[in-house]
Formats: sequence, structure tokens, C-alpha cells
Amino acid sequence: MWEYEIQLNWEKQEIPFKRMVKISSEGFPDIIASTPENRGGFAGYWSPEHLFVASASICFANTFLAIAKNSDLQIEKFRIKSTGIVDSVEIEGISRTVVTEIHIKLSLQLTDSKFEKKARRIIEKSEENCIIKNSVKSKVIIELVLE
Repeated sequence: MWEYEIQLNWEKQEIPFKRMVKISSEGFPDIIASTPENRGGFAGYWSPEHLFVASASICFANTFLAIAKNSDLQIEKFRIKSTGIVDSVEIEGISRTVVTEIHIKLSLQLTDSKFEKKARRIIEKSEENCIIKNSVKSKVIIELVLE
């Protein structure tokens, strides 16, 4: 079992009840986060939705890279572009706004096309073993683009 502790601080600011907080954890740089700009927050700051999508993406990437290393997959480039879809859905008769889907688009350049089948197997294993993907209700869709 592991534990991950964070502190979240809000202080009185010029704008009363401005929805902006500082997230910190010992030994890490602070993150300033806000409500998304389109929902009354501030431009240029991470939102919970951004961090949620980033969390799923980082977890998948690190899981993939760990399995790829152990499987001796030869990679030239690795990039991910992710999109979170937020929508209203009905849950137990009540309309709720939720992250319904996370699309993770993995662009992968292999050193040789002979590794394509191995790469696809590693993606499947990564999906099965990604802690965040296994922890959320949102549908997580992985798309592979071979370059």
C-alpha cells in the first residue's frame, strides 16, 4: 500500500471567493489551479479537468514505457495528445456534469516496423495495468498512430 499526500490552500484574495487554489506536496513544485475559464475560472491555470486528463495520460505513458523497456521495444519517438470530454449525464435520475471520456492519442515511431505487433501487445498490457485508468469511471480510449 502507498499513500500520496497533498495540501491544498486557499487564501482571501482581491476577488472574494476567487476559485483559485495552491496545491503542494513536500518536495514538489507548487501548482496553482483554478476552475476552467469557461466555467467562471481564470485563463492560464490548470483546472481539475486538465489535471484529471493529465493524470490518466501520465499513468498510461509511464506504464507503457515501463513495459516497453522490459519488453525491449525499440522506440524512436513517443508522444501523447489527450482530450477529456466533459458532458452532462443522468445518474440515478439527477443530471451531473462528468468527464465522460478521455481520448489518449499515442503517436509512436518505432526503430523498425517489425516491432509493430509487439507495440500493440504492450499497449494492451499498459491499458490493463494503468492504475488511473483502472480507478476511474470515465471511458478511456487509447488510439495508436504509428509514424
